[in-house]
Order: sequence, then structure tokens, then C-alpha cells
Amino acid sequence: VEELEGKMHKLAKKEDYEGAAAIRDELSLAQVDDEAKVLQANAEMYASFSRHDIERMKALWLEAHFVQCIHPMQRRASGYSNVCASWEKLFKIERIRQFSVLPEDVSISVRDSTAYVTCTELVFSKGQRT
Repeated sequence: VEELEGKMHKLAKKEDYEGAAAIRDELSLAQVDDEAKVLQANAEMYASFSRHDIERMKALWLEAHFVQCIHPMQRRASGYSNVCASWEKLFKIERIRQFSVLPEDVSISVRDSTAYVTCTELVFSKGQRT
């Protein structure tokens, strides 16, 4: 992405606006594709959470030392092993197993290799959701 942005700016400085516009369009398509992938991963995370599916949840996390997760009223878990252990611990809590969580008002920001998602979490008891 950075390389394409650099090329686009160079073309614009040379007043090759047609070439710069073509790269801009390519960047825009790449951004849409990245956002779709992030949306898919986010939806998969909430589905895994609501089903308390630890194997599915583990598959979503990057096996790296820098991944982090913070659950309500718990300390931050850092690193793949600790993050997975935090989900396992959470899924074993009986009162947690009685709820499902759905995201609403999802907003995504993607820049280079970093993405973040913000949303409102709707919490339902298993019998409450329709």
C-alpha cells in the first residue's frame, strides 16, 4: 500500500493525473477488500464467542507474541498462548455460557497492516434472542 501511495504521489507531482487516478482506484479496491476481510473475521469472532467454540476462537488469533485481548473485569492477556488461555477460562464460567453477544454499529478502520474494529456489544441470555 505504501509503495502504491508513493507511486501515486510521484505521478501526481509529474502531473500524470490519469496514472495517479488509476493507482488511487487500485488502492480503493484494496481497502474495500481488506475491510471485508476484517468484517468477516470480526463476525467469526462473535460467532465463536456465542457458541463458546474454543478451537474456532484459537484459529482466529495470530500466533504471535504481540496479540492482545482484554475481557471485561480481567487483566490484558498478551501473546497467543495467554490470549487463548483467557478465552478458555472465560468459556468455562457457567454464567458466561448462558449468554451470547452480537456486535452492532460496527466501524472498521484499516491502515497498512493494522485494523481496528469498534462496536456496541448486545448481550442476550440464550433464551432471549430471537
